[in-house]
Amino acid sequence: MIIGILALVVIPRLSATYDDAKITIALNNVGTLINDLSTYYTANKHYSSNVKEMSNIKDVNYTVLWNPISQQGVLTYYTLDNNSNPEPCVFFSIQNKEGNLTISNALTPSGQICKSLQSVYTYTQFLGTKLIGGSRIKF
Repeated sequence: MIIGILALVVIPRLSATYDDAKITIALNNVGTLINDLSTYYTANKHYSSNVKEMSNIKDVNYTVLWNPISQQGVLTYYTLDNNSNPEPCVFFSIQNKEGNLTISNALTPSGQICKSLQSVYTYTQFLGTKLIGGSRIKF
C-alpha cells in the first residue's frame, strides 16, 4: 500500500519533469536555429535551399519549399503532440531580398510540449521579424 501511495505521488512529478525537459530542449533548439540562420545569412549573404547547410537542428525542415525565383521559403520546427507524433510548432519564414527572418507560432497545437513552449516568456521574445541583412542594413 505504501508503494502504491508513493507511485501516485512520484509518477506525476516525473512526468512533469520529463515535459519540462522537453520544453527546455525545444526552447534551446529554437534559439539555436535563430542563431544558425542569422549566422549563415550574415556569412553568405543569402539563405540556402538546403536546411542542413544552415543548421544541425534535426526537427526542422522546409514546409513551404525554397522558391528559387522569389528566394524565400518557410522552415518548420516540430515538437511531439500528445500521441508522440511530430506536429508543427514554430515557423521560420526566410527571404533573401532583405535577409528577413520571421518567427511565428503554429496555430492550435494539440501537443502539450508545443503549447507550453509557446507560452514561455523567453520564447515569446523570439517572435516577429528579425532584420538580418539586405539593403536596409548598413555596415
